[in-house]
Amino acid sequence: MNANNQNFYKPPQMRVRMPKPVEPIEITAQEFAAKVAQARAMFHTAIIGYDHVFTALIRSLIVPSGWGHLLLEGVPGVGKTSVIRAIAELVANAINGRIDGDPDLRAADIRGYWRWNQATQRLEMNYGGLVGVHLLHFDEANRAPTGTQSAFLQAMAEGRVAIGKTVFMLPKPFVLLATQNPLDGEGTYPLSKAQLDRFSGVLQIDYLSAEQELAMLQLDRQKLQPVIELGEFVYLQERVEKMARQAPVSVLEYCIRLVRTTRPSKDPNSEFRRYLSGRSAGKTGGTIADEWEPMLVAGGGPRPELGLMLVGAANALMNGRETVSHDDIKELWQLMMGHRMFLNPIARARGLTAQKFLSLVLESVPLHRS
Repeated sequence: MNANNQNFYKPPQMRVRMPKPVEPIEITAQEFAAKVAQARAMFHTAIIGYDHVFTALIRSLIVPSGWGHLLLEGVPGVGKTSVIRAIAELVANAINGRIDGDPDLRAADIRGYWRWNQATQRLEMNYGGLVGVHLLHFDEANRAPTGTQSAFLQAMAEGRVAIGKTVFMLPKPFVLLATQNPLDGEGTYPLSKAQLDRFSGVLQIDYLSAEQELAMLQLDRQKLQPVIELGEFVYLQERVEKMARQAPVSVLEYCIRLVRTTRPSKDPNSEFRRYLSGRSAGKTGGTIADEWEPMLVAGGGPRPELGLMLVGAANALMNGRETVSHDDIKELWQLMMGHRMFLNPIARARGLTAQKFLSLVLESVPLHRS
């Protein structure tokens, strides 16, 4: 480059703004399991059913930031927002936020933007709903345009938001809990595959049973009181990360085998062929690999491998254990992989689902390397 042109372009100097840190509060796995049991009992004084949703949402808060985001999917009126609000009330000292998705929502409304204050002659920051919160509820996520949805990508993956030349670090813990209604088509914008992959799981919120609906109508709802300190979640996030790294090698290898088996391949040495070619597909007369390989567009990448180990460690802690087991991975398999399997239209026409394929993978992959 000509010496005269060396300073033609100067990269902008980025400024980083840090949130006020939350002091970790030490707690053992057994003590946390006892607090979870107490929080669960209090949760059900206000919410009937949805115990699996309670478990998933509390677990998401002890997963390191960037790995615990959840998407709740269900028809209108099944209680998605009520469940999220109840969880938020059980956490002491948490800053909670909410953003409602609609076609007029802009990325700047989510991240924030700089504006010129004529009176002070200074640039001032108008913070968006994303900055400075620990638990963020994004309601009706698929009603926001795709450009607006993408405003969450950096925050979900990196725990920070860049606005102009300033980077705002998000507090820890930070969890995005998004909701969407699967019935509407008009006026909605389906979440992209890249966006879906940043959610650790998609929770289906179904109707309650008749007995549960009767109990709901008769319920004398109590005001929820905080049970778990925010600082305890911060401490446990560090513990979860360490547990995932130090998990038994057999569990790490099992997790890798499972995820690699979801990747369609014609290579006879691939995990897909190795574990799925030994079983008959039934009516077709071929193997499971032969039946499913043309139907699969893509399988899971490295991100779900990392996520399975981290959320698996969180699952172990919630149950009072200090070590990740094969059972933790198996328990989370459908939740964390269902939205990461992409099938072509032919598969859908034949009634083949990601859940069915994942069940076959779980049945076919051995716990230990042979």
